[in-house]
Amino acid sequence: MLSGLFPYPDKPSIFIGGMPSDRKLELAELVHFPLGKVPVGYRGVPLIAGWLSHVDCLPLVESAKAKMADWKGRILSYVERMQLIKSVLQGGYIFWTGLFGLPARTIWNLESLFSHFL
Repeated sequence: MLSGLFPYPDKPSIFIGGMPSDRKLELAELVHFPLGKVPVGYRGVPLIAGWLSHVDCLPLVESAKAKMADWKGRILSYVERMQLIKSVLQGGYIFWTGLFGLPARTIWNLESLFSHFL
């Protein structure tokens, strides 16, 4: 109240670091937000410290699989499939690679999915 700042009412959880567990709970009760658990994602990208594991990259793989499943029912030429891979699927892959280094297993998995779709 002294700072004039107010918490956003729709905030789903609070993340607290560097405190004992009992103090974290007290603070969470004070502000009326549940304690959040890490890893958490922001716009589909996991927010973690350190290197990503293959499990951390599963949302990327699942997203690519879902997009390809939507396109499977359509009659697409080789060129159209190639264009979808280059513009849509590899866009997400390159975005994640620019943020972190992807594990080799994830890269192999994505490339395998792309070639199978093609």
